[in-house]
Amino acid sequence: DAGVLELQGQLLYRLGRMEESKRIYETLLSHQQKGSFGFRSKVKADLLGNIIAAYLAAGEASQVGSVIKPHVTGKSLQETPEIAYNNACVSVALEQYEEAQDLLDAAERAGYEALYEHDLSEEDIRVELA
Repeated sequence: DAGVLELQGQLLYRLGRMEESKRIYETLLSHQQKGSFGFRSKVKADLLGNIIAAYLAAGEASQVGSVIKPHVTGKSLQETPEIAYNNACVSVALEQYEEAQDLLDAAERAGYEALYEHDLSEEDIRVELA
C-alpha cells in the first residue's frame, strides 16, 4: 500500500535514516510511473516534496534532478509552496542562487494562492507567509 510506504519513508526520515527513506521514496516514484498503487497520472505533491527533502538531508542535493526528472515537468517543481521551497534549498546547496531566489518567489506565490483559496484575510496570509 502506497500510504503505508509513504508513512514508513517519513518515519525513517524523522529517525535520520536517510538512505532507507530515499529508497522508499524511489520505490514509490517507480510505482507511480508504472501506474501501480492506484496513483493518479500526476506525481503527488507530498511525495515529490518528501523525496527532495530526503535527498537534501542526506547531503545529496546534486542527485535530486536525476531522481525526479523522469517523473515531473518544470511546472510541477513549483506546484506547491513546499516543493518550490525544497527545490530552492537544492539550488542553494548547488550554489545556484538566482534559481533559488526564483523558486523562493514561486513558493511565496503558491503559498499566497493556496491561502487565498482558503478565504484567509490579506493580513492572515502575510502572517502565515512570514
